Amino acid sequence: MKYYEKKYENVFTGKENFKRRCDIEKVSPLNNTPLNTSLYIDEFKKEMKSFELDTFNHLVKIAWLMRRFCYNNKRRIKHGSNGQLLDSAYGLFIRNFIGYDTKFIFSNRSSLAKILTYVDDIFPNFDEGNPLEEVYEYPYKIVTLSHMVLVYQMEDRMELLDCAERKGLTYVEFLDYIINHINCHNDDVGKNEYEFIFSSCFMPYIKKMF
Repeated sequence: MKYYEKKYENVFTGKENFKRRCDIEKVSPLNNTPLNTSLYIDEFKKEMKSFELDTFNHLVKIAWLMRRFCYNNKRRIKHGSNGQLLDSAYGLFIRNFIGYDTKFIFSNRSSLAKILTYVDDIFPNFDEGNPLEEVYEYPYKIVTLSHMVLVYQMEDRMELLDCAERKGLTYVEFLDYIINHINCHNDDVGKNEYEFIFSSCFMPYIKKMF
C-alpha cells in the first residue's frame, strides 16, 4: 500500500468548526447522572466498547453457523447470491426452524453486513476452527467497527486498518486520514477510483467506483 503525505484539509477534526457545532462546555448528562460530563463520557465509551466486542463475537459465531448450512449436498458459502434454490432453502430453514430472520442483522443496508466481509481476512482458517468452542479474538485495540465499515470496499482495507491501529487514529482522525488517502490515490491514478460517501441515512464509507 502507498502511504501519502498530508495534502488535503481536515474535514472532521477541525477544532474551531467542531466547537461551534458542539461545545463540550455546553454538554451535560440529564439530572447529573452520571455525576458530570467526564464520567458520562467514560461510561458511554465503556458501554460502546463492550457492545462492539460482544457484537463482533456474536457476528463471528453466526457467520460460522451460516456457512455450515448445506442443502442437497451443496454448501451455502456466501452471504447472498448462492443460487435461488440454495438461498431459498436457507431462508425457509432460518425462519421456520431457527425462528429468526438473519436479514434483521445482515440486510444489504446493515453496517453489520459490512463487518461480515472481514471474517476471512481476520481469520484465514475461519471454517476449519470452531468459534463456539474457541476464542476468535477481536484483532484491534484502537480500531472500531466504524473504522471497518468506512473502508470495507477498499482493496487495501486491511493495511489501512493496521495503519490506523499503529498510529492510534480515533474514528474521526481516521475519517480525515482516509479522505486525504483516497484523494491522493485518485490524483495518482488519474481517475476517481474511490469516492467518499456521506449521507443522512447511512454511515460514512468509501465507495469503489471502478
